[in-house]
Amino acid sequence: MVASMKIALANLSRMFNWAREEAIIECANPVALVEKPSVAGQADDFDFLAADEVHGLLAWARINQPTEYPLYATAVYGGMRMGELFGLRWSDVSLERELISIRRSYLSTPKSGKPRHVPINPRLLPILADWKARAVPSADGLVFPTSAGRMRSKDSEYGYAAALAGAKCHDLNFHALRHTFASHFVMSGGNILTLQKLLGHSSVAVTMKYAHLAPDHPRAAVERLVRAPDRVELGQD
Repeated sequence: MVASMKIALANLSRMFNWAREEAIIECANPVALVEKPSVAGQADDFDFLAADEVHGLLAWARINQPTEYPLYATAVYGGMRMGELFGLRWSDVSLERELISIRRSYLSTPKSGKPRHVPINPRLLPILADWKARAVPSADGLVFPTSAGRMRSKDSEYGYAAALAGAKCHDLNFHALRHTFASHFVMSGGNILTLQKLLGHSSVAVTMKYAHLAPDHPRAAVERLVRAPDRVELGQD
């Protein structure tokens, strides 16, 4: 039953995204606000990139996908959801204050129903500054529009899978970049309450799924990671 519901929601979402891209409708995708069902016991399952994989992905994308490189960097250094990234406007990004205000998911409000503010990681700041100077023009001032200057949709292909393959990263979905931010934040000593605010979780219980990655937990929980170059540091508190 759960699998059937997920398939139905995915197909419905694709239909709305297609209709929006074809200019048949102008409203946001309502399915994006629907809480997706999960199988009991699997709610905390998630995957993320090791630090060396993050370095590889960004290095590969910088050369081979220069228009996607800032998107991937913002995802792994900012922990934003896909809809929040695609709905982000330059008016929400203050390079001077080094702050991103997350006010939207696509055209609607964030999943929590209220905006939040995320400091810009020092490694992300020059990437966004460079991207602002060369970004695709958009009537809405979108930070990451399509090549035609329109808002991206969830189910469109933008080369992410090719980037993972090109960088020799293991296969995982785009949302895992948010898990990557959160996981490295905790592993570097960041606390759960701060992470809750950065991710925009309505309850700390949701954020607790990352707690087992804290440095004082069993070493086996983090031995899957490969030590990366010193310049690759994610999720600073």
